[in-house]
Amino acid sequence: MRHRFALVATILVVLLLQSCTQPAATPTPPIVADSTAQVQMTSLVVHLPDSLPSKVWEVEVGAELTVRELMVALRDAQFIFTDTLYPGMGHLVTGIAGIKNPGANDEYWQFCIDNVASDRGVDERKVAPGHQVDWHYSKYGELPCKKIGE
Repeated sequence: MRHRFALVATILVVLLLQSCTQPAATPTPPIVADSTAQVQMTSLVVHLPDSLPSKVWEVEVGAELTVRELMVALRDAQFIFTDTLYPGMGHLVTGIAGIKNPGANDEYWQFCIDNVASDRGVDERKVAPGHQVDWHYSKYGELPCKKIGE
């Protein structure tokens, strides 16, 4: 019994001495954003129907992201939207600020990027730092922005 006690005590002393002689662990440096990355404001503007004032949201963006990712990122800033996921096709925005598709005159939410109509959905169309996304509630094809190629 004494031998076991002496053995256990010796092992504990050796472990204690090793932990005292090992260099202290260096703290992990904080993660810092790449100072060369370009961070700019990206805007999302909602043009409400019936002569209601437009609403504008801005967020700092340092990399490309999809229009839907931008919209989700703005939820904390009270940007409210609804959408439906169609398997194989992606998300369709079904409402913004409580105004749902379709409207009384067959209006739908449609978007433009930098005043050019999008040819892709919110899951596929990407925006980069400095871009502006405009949402319009209008009949299909009657957007007040340029068509692609104009």
